[in-house]
Amino acid sequence: MEFGKQLLALFPYDETYINLNHASVGMEPIHIGQKRIHYLNEINKNPEKWYRFHLFDEMKRNRQLVADFVGSKINEITFVMNATQAFQDVLAAIQWKEGDTIVYTNIAYPAMKNQIKHLAKLQKLNAVEVVLTKEIVNDNAKILKAFEDVMIANKDKNLKAVAFDHISSVPSMIFPIEDIVALCKKYNCLSICDGAQTPGHININLHKYDVDYYISNMHKWSFTARPFAFIFIKESLQHEDIHPSIIGNYYGKGYVDEFNGKGTNDPSPFFTVQEALDFRKMLGEERIQSYSRNMAYRAGQIFAETWGTQVLHSNKDMYVNLVNIEVPFITTMADMSEIAKDLLFKENFWLTHFLFDGKIYVRISGYIFNEESDYIHCSAVALKYIKNYVEKHSS
Repeated sequence: MEFGKQLLALFPYDETYINLNHASVGMEPIHIGQKRIHYLNEINKNPEKWYRFHLFDEMKRNRQLVADFVGSKINEITFVMNATQAFQDVLAAIQWKEGDTIVYTNIAYPAMKNQIKHLAKLQKLNAVEVVLTKEIVNDNAKILKAFEDVMIANKDKNLKAVAFDHISSVPSMIFPIEDIVALCKKYNCLSICDGAQTPGHININLHKYDVDYYISNMHKWSFTARPFAFIFIKESLQHEDIHPSIIGNYYGKGYVDEFNGKGTNDPSPFFTVQEALDFRKMLGEERIQSYSRNMAYRAGQIFAETWGTQVLHSNKDMYVNLVNIEVPFITTMADMSEIAKDLLFKENFWLTHFLFDGKIYVRISGYIFNEESDYIHCSAVALKYIKNYVEKHSS
């Protein structure tokens, strides 16, 4: 099966929509969405049987599939609706003391940063930020030094945990997870990894990483139905006082039951793992990853050349299925937000945009249904809108 626009027939997109932002909410193929509806209909035929007897067996079957996919044990995996909830549950699972220090980065996902700040306020913790700049994010050695400098400065201040990305949202890049985990061990603190973008994006082996806590979405890049996320908590950390952020009927019943059993929800997305894995196998895992990364790389080249700017990462090894390109002429997020909204409603594509190290960037994705023509068209159209906006607001 050839990759590119012909694969769009397998997805439920509007025929004029150009997806440059697969990273936000993902999308399952039509047949997997239909399978999700099938499961929902089966549940609704007799919800008492499903919620009282069938649910945990079906969850167990799919938890095993996810565990195999990400390199963990089944008893270390539980399911939640999204990575934001998963991160909240991980923070709740850790026993904090007043005066503990948690470290995070300035490019952490906003919801995660907000949760850390809120936790620090409630528990009277020290929340310390690792500041990453354009210069630093282009060099893994500098990234590790930035983390270690903060750890050293806080090692005598009850350094409890370090939260970091595997693949960050904006700016998007891949972090040296094993090296950061090694630093956490060196300074005797817990490692919490936000891998929301990772499954289906790159290969994962959580046991190889030896990370303590890992959260992620399955619906972004893995082709499962949405919403679907998982929590990984290392078996050795599953003590009797571990609890999620929502306390339900299974309080005190152990990690798996308590974290999975937090009240009534729609579990049907969780049951689409096998179909998603089968779809990936049909297309070829390495082929998916190679094509998508190359599309993102070409997107960066095309946008940067069209706009007369540059990509954030000069090191190709740090590329993933996402690329960050500097925006010309625009200096405020408010202005870029107006332009992006116009492009979405008038041209049917969206430019995720963000401020980093004093400049505005867009984040563009590459995936199996993208072609270079998408980036040629969208970069030219976007440049026209940018120039028109600047001309209109400078007069």
